[in-house]
Formats: sequence, C-alpha cells, structure tokens
Amino acid sequence: MSKSYTKVIKILLDSKKHQAVIYISEKRTIKATRRLYNGKPMKGKTEIQLTDGPPNHRERLAIKRMKRAGTWTNRTVEVR
Repeated sequence: MSKSYTKVIKILLDSKKHQAVIYISEKRTIKATRRLYNGKPMKGKTEIQLTDGPPNHRERLAIKRMKRAGTWTNRTVEVR
C-alpha cells in the first residue's frame, strides 16, 4: 500500500467523521469512506472503501475554493 493510502485510512480511523480526502493534484484524489448504517458507523466491524482517481464535482469545487483563498497545496487533506 502506498503512503497516501495509509495516511488517509489513519486519518479516517482517528476521527469520528465518515470521509477523508487527500488532494494529490488537481486531477487526482484519494478518498476513504467509512460505511454507515442509519447515519452512524456500523458496530463490530469497520468497512472502508478506498477511491483513487479524478475528483468528483464536490471535490473540484473545493479545489477551486482553496485556490481562490490561496490555501491550495498538493497533499491537502479534507475530513468530512
């Protein structure tokens, strides 16, 4: 596993959020999503889905917002 995958999974498990995204570049993101049941994490087991690829619409808007604010850097992490 690459360092980015390990980093995004660690961030997700340490927080109580359901999604963590690392913006590698404008054209590539790595996203880890925790599976929820009725809006809460499942008890007993933790399922995490990893997605590596181009950003979706919400992530593209976040990149534009960060660039406008001047906070855009590669390897930026967002937790939702």
